[in-house]
Amino acid sequence: VDRVVGPTMLATAGENFSAAFIAFDPGAEDETTLSILEALDEGEALEPGDAQGVILGHRLASNLGMELGDKVVYTVTDRNGEIVSGLARLRGTLRTNAPTVDGGFCLLPLDTVRDLLGYGDDEATLVAVFLQDQRQSGRVAGRLDRELGGAVAAVPWNTSQPQLAAFIALKVGGAVFMEILIAVLVAAGIFNTLFVSVMERLREFGIMLAIGWSPGRLFRLVMMES
Repeated sequence: VDRVVGPTMLATAGENFSAAFIAFDPGAEDETTLSILEALDEGEALEPGDAQGVILGHRLASNLGMELGDKVVYTVTDRNGEIVSGLARLRGTLRTNAPTVDGGFCLLPLDTVRDLLGYGDDEATLVAVFLQDQRQSGRVAGRLDRELGGAVAAVPWNTSQPQLAAFIALKVGGAVFMEILIAVLVAAGIFNTLFVSVMERLREFGIMLAIGWSPGRLFRLVMMES
């Protein structure tokens, strides 16, 4: 899918901040292809045909003093090096807990940005290629880079879109932390049950050892009963 990416300056009546933007086609992409949309915190996603929508990181929106529905002017450099500006309304905010995303990132509609920059309908600064296994992205990017030559650079997704990579890394890290925490809690519960069971039956176990049970056999018995 086609995208346009780059830097922009966002301005309201009282504040202005720089940010990185991704312009995408809301009719062709959703959370499955642009996973940062999963971080939508307030408002709604951009709809097909919405030429004036924008989604901001929640901290960026706060710094600009914006609420849903408010207007913001974004300024970019077109293909001829001229400074051009567009007007957008805040449709939603993102909350990722990644400072670079929450404080300096926005999503814009692709067709609007193309028109503003003077791009044709088939022109883009980035073409996203989707793989079954993202771990192969480096190998595939290297192969494409060799085949395409010097006119186009093929790079892994985490290099071309560091904001998105930061969000995914944070999301995966949070999931791993929760899995470890749950595993520790379950293990602690099992250990507590075993400990109480063993302490209550010390006399019984002593008798079993005295009549000839081996420690290994006694251990297997405790494990089976648990």
